[in-house]
Amino acid sequence: MSAQSQDRIVQVVELAAPPSRVWRAISDHEEFGTWFQVRLDNPFREGEVTRGHVTYPGHEHVEWESLTERLTPEELFVFSWPPSAVDAETDYAANAKM
Repeated sequence: MSAQSQDRIVQVVELAAPPSRVWRAISDHEEFGTWFQVRLDNPFREGEVTRGHVTYPGHEHVEWESLTERLTPEELFVFSWPPSAVDAETDYAANAKM
């Protein structure tokens, strides 16, 4: 296994919905938040950081921060995120690229 293959998660899913609907569900920060149980404070914009908080019960203390790397409407949405603070006493920021 190469180092490059270990630095990403890729998932392919077939959905019974038109591409425009799927695009909106993953690229609109509010709809994304509903899917992934996170309240995001700002929309996804290429080259910008999106912040918020996890809303999953028991994990509300976890902050969300992601960097939108590429955003090509109805074609490509690439984002990365640093490790999240599951343990409130641990500082994970040292490992973050943002």
